[in-house]
This record gives sequence, C-alpha cells and structure tokens, in this order.
Amino acid sequence: MTDDMKEARERARKRAAEREHNAYMMDRYAELDRIKKEAEDKKKKEQAEKEAALKRKVAEKLAQEARPHKLFVAGDAKGNLEKLFSTVEAQAAKVGGIEALLCVGRLLPDQLEGTGAPYFLGEKKPPLETFFIDSSPALLQAAPMGCTLCEHLHFLGGYGVRTICGLRVAFLSGHYDAAKYETPDVDFVGGAFTARAVKRLRCLVAEDKWRRGVDVLLTTAWPSGLDQKLEEQAKPSQVAETRPWQEVAAAPLAELCCAIEPRYHLFGTADLFYQRPPFKAPRREHACRCIGLAHVASKRKWLHALSLSPMDAMKKEDLRQLPAGTTPCPFPRRELQASKDQVKEPKALSKDAALGELALEALKKHDFATWHQYSERLKESVVWLGNANADFFPSAKKARTETEPERRDEATASPTAQSPVSREEEDEEEETQEDIATKQQAQENLSKPPKKGIVRYTFRDEGLLGIRLSRDVPPWILEVRDGTLAARKAPKVPVGGVVTAINGYDLSVKENPRALRALARRPVVLDIDWPMDVPMPSVSSA
Repeated sequence: MTDDMKEARERARKRAAEREHNAYMMDRYAELDRIKKEAEDKKKKEQAEKEAALKRKVAEKLAQEARPHKLFVAGDAKGNLEKLFSTVEAQAAKVGGIEALLCVGRLLPDQLEGTGAPYFLGEKKPPLETFFIDSSPALLQAAPMGCTLCEHLHFLGGYGVRTICGLRVAFLSGHYDAAKYETPDVDFVGGAFTARAVKRLRCLVAEDKWRRGVDVLLTTAWPSGLDQKLEEQAKPSQVAETRPWQEVAAAPLAELCCAIEPRYHLFGTADLFYQRPPFKAPRREHACRCIGLAHVASKRKWLHALSLSPMDAMKKEDLRQLPAGTTPCPFPRRELQASKDQVKEPKALSKDAALGELALEALKKHDFATWHQYSERLKESVVWLGNANADFFPSAKKARTETEPERRDEATASPTAQSPVSREEEDEEEETQEDIATKQQAQENLSKPPKKGIVRYTFRDEGLLGIRLSRDVPPWILEVRDGTLAARKAPKVPVGGVVTAINGYDLSVKENPRALRALARRPVVLDIDWPMDVPMPSVSSA
C-alpha cells in the first residue's frame, strides 16, 4: 500500500470518526434540550399550580368576607338583662351561627330596679358580644365615645360608624327633644341628641374615603313619616296599651335614614313591632328596610334575626335587586350643608363628665339608687364628642369597644404629609409611654434597610393606593386594583404578599390602628414580605 493510499485511508477514518462524534454530540444536545424542556415544563406547571392555589386562597378569603353574617337585634331592655340574655341564649342555640347581638332603644334601667347585677358584677356574661345604644344622660356623659360595661357588653357611644362582624353599623344614641334639638355647639343635652350630632353622623358616612355604604343604622326611636307611600293595610297598626308610635317618631331620624341609606334601619321605644315594606334608596338604589322592635318581655315581638352580607363585598347588580313590593322612599331628602362654624368645647363638659363617670361606677356596682340620682342631675348637661371619626374614635384606649376588624380597602388619600411618621404626631389621641416607645421603634425601623425577602414600597403621590388587605395579623394582600398607585409600581405590589409594617410600625404581632389609618395618607411606606411562590425582584425598594 502506497503512502498516498495510507494517507487517504487515514483521512477517511478521521472523517468517519468525526461524523460519528458529531452524531453523538447531536444526540447529546438533543437529550440535554429534552431534559431542559422537561424541567422548564415542570417549573411552569408548578408555578401554574401555585398561582392557582393562591387564586383559590384569595377567592376563599373573599368568599369568607362576603358570606352572610347572622345577628340578633333586640328592642328596649330597660334593665331587664336577665330576660334579654336568657332568651337570646335559648334562641341562639336553636338557630345556630349567631355572631352578635345589637340592642336599640333603652338597654339600661329607667327606674330604681333592674336585673343586670349578675352581669355588671361579673357573675354572668352575655351569651353573645352585645353592642347597644342608649339615651342615658349619665352614660353619654361618662362614655360619649363608647365603653365596655362588662365582658361582652359594649356601649357604642353617642354617634359614629363601627364595623361589627364585617358589617358597617351606623348608630345614634339619645332621644329626640324638639326644645333641645337646635342647641348649638353640642351633640347632646342630657339624653337628647342635637342637630349637630345628626349632621356629624351624616358627614362621617358622606366623607368616608372608601365610599362604603351603611349596612345597619341603629337609633333609639322611630323615623317620622314611616307610613307614607303605603297602602292602608301595610301601615303600622296601633296597640291599645302602647303609646302611638308617632309620639316617639322624629323627623331628623327620617332625614338621617334617607341621607345615609342603610340597608336596615332598626329602632325601638314605641313597644311595637313593625316591619315596613322595603323602599328604594334614592342614590345607591338598593332596598332599605325599617324595623321597629317592642320592649323586652313584651307580648309583641322584641327579638329579630338578620342574615346579612357586607354590602361592600357584594356586586352592585346583586345589591340593586329589589324585592317585590318595594316602594319609593317615604322620607324627605335634604342635602348636607357644609358647616364653617368653629366648634367650641362647652365649658361644663369636664365637670359633667366626671359626674357621669361616678354614675357609671355606681351602675357597675349595681347601685341603682345612686345611678338614678346622678342621671337626674345630668338631664340638662351637655355632651360634646369633638372630632369623632368613623371606625376609629380619638378617645382614650379604655373607652374603645373591641370589635372585629373590618376588611381594609384603601382608597383616596388625605393631604400630603412631610414624612410618614411626623404626620402621625398630629393625631389627637392621648399618647402613653408605650405609644412613644412604639413610635421611636417605628422611626428606627424606617432608618434601616428592609430585611431579606422584604420589598419596601414608598408612595408619595396623591391618589388611590388600590390594595385590599385581609383581617389577618399581619394582613396579606387580597387584591391590587389595575391603574392604581400599587399597580403602577415597578415591581407591582404582589397579590399574596404580607404587609409586615406600615410606616415602620410592626404589624406581625398585633393590629395597629394608627398604622392602618396611615394608608390614607401620603407619603406612606409599606414593607411587604414577598410571596414565596412569586419570583423575588432584584430590588428591595420601590
């Protein structure tokens, strides 16, 4: 074999080996591509499963918040707490799922008697969380912002809006007295509400930043004109042994009902049960129902059950479905006039408030004689609530009622502040040493960079923040609305993220009302623990 032949054969062998190697490498690359594609498909599948699980969890949370809440509503107890609570306990056992009891009219005793001693002395407790309004001048003096008389028994206060079992409940204590109604600069004279109290309650609802409606309105007495735009057979009938309901009806309560458009307006005082056919709310166009309840232990119905979903969790089309027999609104509509009057605190407030506290202490000790004596002395005293605010009252912590925290749905902001923490110094709440220490800790937290896994969002611009928070501690993000400040951030605020701090205030251990209120201010700083099933962004601040 010549050298040329050997060289040609060697070249042929090398080409064959090269082809074989190339074929092997092609097969190898194809196998690697297949493995890589399988890994990517598996990752995508796992990501889709996690996203689906997160969506299911969010849907379950929203469904839980939108579920109907069962409540009992009772008429005037007038100190007969034993009958009230024993009946409620028995009925709750039959019905099941009752979450709270609302009481209208007068709960506390008018005379030197009553059956509330075991409850005031702590020997018994109401079977349900009980929230009530009242016309007692002593109670209004002692606790205009509300208080807890004993375990499970809460006075809501003079007027305001609270969230109870997820429902927005507006309330107005006190009775109507035409001679005292126009008293300027005060909210109550003795146990009578004034025009200012009614106007302030209307403002609390009208100026709500979240534009939420009112599920339930509680007043002591009936709205006048309730029988208008009804057939004769549908009007309330008079009972021989009771006062005509018109004698305890008030025109301001009719105007209040028309203005704030509750889905239910509940009241007592007349010792008569009456459920008016629903009427259509002029603006929101849902059905409003008015129900009057008799006195506790009366022969007439004094305990009523409600099953109600929060209106801000309902679709508008569902909310606006009107039942058969719905009538036009029977009450006059008057626009709310802006007030430029400077509110002045009455000089007698501090002295009378002290007397009210003495009366309240006598009540808790079941000393009805002293309670009644102080109540009589306070019939002409004045009460001034100052700047009562919906859901959060600027009162001492001991005067606050423990209610279920509502779903937090942030909306338009208030005027811009210089800094997230310094703005809070303008709050009118009395600061304890603990509050001061907490504020200092919040400032220190803001001065440090966020921890690993946390993205710190700072919102300085005015506008809708657009996040919905759960009731959990700490709260997590249920929804981020398109087009809002939270959605325009880069990275976008994540659904499923946990809000661990607001303006440096730690939310991981307990709810902080001061921090939650800051959501409506600018600037506001949110520390958000990024969801584990969502890729972590490369930045720690946005």
